[in-house]
Amino acid sequence: MKRFVVLFAVVFALTPLVTRSTPEAFAAGGLTLPKDHAEWMKNEFYKESFERFAALMKEAKEKLGAEEYVAVVRANENAAKDMEEESNSGPDEWGTTWNLRADDIGQVIAWDWLRKNANGAQGYYTLKDEFQDGYLTVRKNDDGSGYAVTIFAIQKDEPYNSGEVTGEGKLDGNKMTVDFGSEEPAETVTVTFDGETANVETSLAFHGSGWLGLNVYIDGEYVREKK
Repeated sequence: MKRFVVLFAVVFALTPLVTRSTPEAFAAGGLTLPKDHAEWMKNEFYKESFERFAALMKEAKEKLGAEEYVAVVRANENAAKDMEEESNSGPDEWGTTWNLRADDIGQVIAWDWLRKNANGAQGYYTLKDEFQDGYLTVRKNDDGSGYAVTIFAIQKDEPYNSGEVTGEGKLDGNKMTVDFGSEEPAETVTVTFDGETANVETSLAFHGSGWLGLNVYIDGEYVREKK
């Protein structure tokens, strides 16, 4: 209980005084809104982008734990601060920012769901590697036909090149073949599951295909996170 109260206090402290009584700011998780927000809400792109962001913030507040929600609020504040430092930021630029934040928040919510619903191959896995950070997400399709798979990796040091593979996974025993859209049969991505770990292996043809950033690889061991 004490931990929850402390985290709640942190969320409240991150909420600027000038916006606490503003309905839009409340919907945005206490985020400091641009001074022309009310006028820009007449702009269709800005309005749709902000409302999408606000809806996902509402969902995040309902579904995420206190720590995860605090992290989302902090990321919002950082994004807003960056925009405030841009002298030429208008409704289009801010609308793009709302959409980018909405994408990130939706991803956080999806990952949280996978941590809570780890079952069989399904789950959120993190890459264990000395030189790269990364993750693997595996979610069973609603119709049971297969799995939606995303594999992402980014270098820990400059130039921070990254790469991502998304596709449809077909599971045979403990081995999954990922169809990521390649027209070359020799370019393969397979995932082998063993308890709480998943090992990703790509073919030599895949390595030279240019699907990933320079010197980026997705091969390696991924460990599942659970809640």
